[in-house]
Amino acid sequence: MDLKIVTAVDAENPTLGDLELRAGQLQWVGTDDTDAADHADMVAQRIRQRLLLVRGEWYLDQRVGFPWREYVWGKAGVIAGPEKIRGLVRQTIMATPGVREVLSVAAEIDRAARRLYISATITTDLGVTVTMMALDAPMIVRV
Repeated sequence: MDLKIVTAVDAENPTLGDLELRAGQLQWVGTDDTDAADHADMVAQRIRQRLLLVRGEWYLDQRVGFPWREYVWGKAGVIAGPEKIRGLVRQTIMATPGVREVLSVAAEIDRAARRLYISATITTDLGVTVTMMALDAPMIVRV
């Protein structure tokens, strides 16, 4: 069971990434393993969290997360090419609990804006197909 994170701004939840509130109450996902929609939301949220977590950032398990420092952030922009990044995204998603299969992964690099756009379609353990909305990640210059 996980707390739900805001993925769309509304009057009650004005900031993306904050804990989601509905009628003043925190929202939970993953409370019902038989509810396919709830399970799909939970798995999608776990994937988003793993992709946004910088590998080595969490002190309890430094293997978790995406290798932003090693393959994406660099002085001259992206270090790895789109094919390598897609492979790393696929690897990170497959390591996420609740994922049965990765059907597709897209990684688009916008060098001018210094952004990396990631999207994926996966199948959960309950057989639900989920298409992740594009994850817009900044490519911060490492000095």
